[in-house]
Parts: sequence; C-alpha cells; structure tokens
Amino acid sequence: MKFAVLCLWSSTTAYLPLLVISSRLLLAVVLVAAGIGKLLDPVGFRQALADFGVPPGRLERAARTLPFLEIILSIGILIDQSSRISALFTGLLLTAFSLAMSRLLQKKLQPPCHCFGAFHSRPIGVDTLARTAACVLLCILISTMPRADFIRGLHTSLLAAATAVLLATALYWSARRGLVKMSKLQRLKPGQTVLGLGRREYIKLEKHLASTIPTLLLLTSEQCSECHRLEAELASWARTIQNELPIVRLVRQSECPGGEVVCLESEAWASLLLPTPGAVLVSPEGIVLATPVAGVEQIVVFVRTLLKAS
Repeated sequence: MKFAVLCLWSSTTAYLPLLVISSRLLLAVVLVAAGIGKLLDPVGFRQALADFGVPPGRLERAARTLPFLEIILSIGILIDQSSRISALFTGLLLTAFSLAMSRLLQKKLQPPCHCFGAFHSRPIGVDTLARTAACVLLCILISTMPRADFIRGLHTSLLAAATAVLLATALYWSARRGLVKMSKLQRLKPGQTVLGLGRREYIKLEKHLASTIPTLLLLTSEQCSECHRLEAELASWARTIQNELPIVRLVRQSECPGGEVVCLESEAWASLLLPTPGAVLVSPEGIVLATPVAGVEQIVVFVRTLLKAS
C-alpha cells in the first residue's frame, strides 16, 4: 500500500511543472485580454467600477490604472523569475473582485461584469464567481508550487514577456480595426449606478439628488423636438409634485443654459445611453431603481405610475 501511494505521488509530481507552466500561460492570456478589453472601453469600465462600489473620488484613477496593472501582471507571470510574486498579486486582485461580487449578489444586484471590457460583458452571477475562484486557485498553484521554468535562462523569460506585449498590441489593433467583435454598452438597468460619478459632473449631480427619497433624472436637449413638448408637463410637475418626486434636468455641457439644469460632459452623457427625452429614477446614492424610459408619452406614464405607487 505504501509503495502504491509513493508511486502515485511520484507520478503526480512529475506532471507538476507542466501543470504550473500551463496555468501561467492560461492566466497570462486571461489577464492580457482583460486589460486590453478595458482599455478599449473606458466608459463601460468606469461604469462597472461604479457598479461594484468604487468610491466616486477614486473612479478615474482606478479606471486608468487597473487595465495596465492587469497587462503588467500578465507579463510578470510569463517571466520565470517574477511568476510567483505576480501570481500572488493577481490572486489578491481577484479575491477583492470576488468579495465585491459576493456583496452585490447578496443584495440581489447583477450589474454587467465587464471582466473583459469591450470583448465580453454579461451580468454577474454564481458562474462568474466560480470562474473567478478557478483563477484564484491557479494563482495559488503558481505562487505555492516549486517554480517551473519554460526553459532555463533569462532570455527565454524575456521572450515570453515580449510575446505577451505583442499579443496585447495585436488584440488592441485588431479591435480598433474592427477585426475583433466587441460588445456594445447596454442601457442602464435597475441596480446599476449612474455614471456621472467619478469626475466633476458626479459632484454636481450628487448635490442635486434628494437625500431621503428617489430622484427622477430627466435628459433633455435643445435639438430634441419632443423635449419641447415636455416643457408644459415639466412646469406643472415643478408646481405640484416636486416634494413627492424631485426632478433634475440633465443636458449636455455644450447646451448648458445654467440655472437649475445640471450640465454633463460628453463621457458622462454617453454613459447614460438614453435618447432624449429620457428618464432614470435613482436612489439618493445614485443607484438606478427602475428600468429607464424614453419618449414623452412613456415618461408621463412613468411619472404617473410612480406617484400612484407613492
């Protein structure tokens, strides 16, 4: 029996180097694709960070840093000498992501993962959590098992790192040229956070949100003929329901008339993905509470429904 166990252990350990190297290659490809995908869709990535609870003041820095960090970690994993420490940091990063995802799932919120940015994005779920856990296990394997070199020597490690850089460049170039299919941003859904959050426009928007009851964000434009049809309703609502349902009008920065209207810069406006006129009901924290609507008739019906419910 003891001999059989020893034989099994020796046969298992013989394959460990191959397992570690395969894990490094797989993890490096995942990180490169994730980093490049996020760089190709900065607005969508900032939206994902907001949905996952990154504080508004840190959104911009995180959006600029994390994609490059993922690419650097992928290169570090391919270099023999830095593979274990890079896998350790990757594991910590993925663990933080898993904790944030678990918190959202406990609240029954399922915003898009945006794990691979422009390449692939779908609502988070138990399957997303399981895939992330599998990547964490790969990180543990790489960082705790004896180091397995591709081929001994610094030159080979540098060649592996150069391959990662070339792969990243090829992915970015192919996506920009339209050779790789990219996922499109989708309209905000209940549970997501309104992205005007991370730059100056969020600070302005936050000041206009009611502190204890939901606020209706209304997107309008001077170039929108239907928006002018909504003016009479807006004047009536301002007199009668402002205390029950605060309404904040949003316009593009280029059309900003000043006064009580909140003016958003182009990226914040684009992230809302709503035609004008459009309406989004948000909580005091800026979280979407109901499916956004567009069009005068739909907005009027939406407001009346909200008033009846209250």
